[in-house]
Amino acid sequence: MNGITSSGAKGINALGPRYMGKYHPLMEIGPRYLLIQGTHRELTEGNGPPFVLDVAPMLVLFAIVMTFCILGCFLPSMPLLLICVPIFVPIAKVFGWNLIWFGVIITVLDNMASITPPFGISLFVMKEVAGVTLGAMYRSAVPFVIALFVCLLLIVLFPSLATYLPTLMNG
Repeated sequence: MNGITSSGAKGINALGPRYMGKYHPLMEIGPRYLLIQGTHRELTEGNGPPFVLDVAPMLVLFAIVMTFCILGCFLPSMPLLLICVPIFVPIAKVFGWNLIWFGVIITVLDNMASITPPFGISLFVMKEVAGVTLGAMYRSAVPFVIALFVCLLLIVLFPSLATYLPTLMNG
């Protein structure tokens, strides 16, 4: 299988449009949900993904961080998590990353996204509480974003910082 594309609700791969044969009795056309589930099942339980990326894990993590930071500028926290986590967690599993460590990274990124201009929702709340201008809030958020980047860097370089307490709980 060279790749999977979606054309309407029909699964198509290099073998033709009968990709959904295992997942739908009609073998050709099925609901989009079944196509997504079948694709997910093929990627997670099958013989591996239909593509191979020969990329360093830290480069992938950097791409995840940058994607989260860019999307965090325009999306509120909860939609950002709902969009990114289902995409990024399977990637973390493929690379064999500790999911607690990865969850801490996502949490730090989510906190950073909530104070990143122009749509950091926490900035609007703090602006109303403090009674200052939005420009003043944007300027005051910069040191906190930098501090969160430093924390993120430390967590990436020293994963034991994120997994120390859960390790103590497991004994």
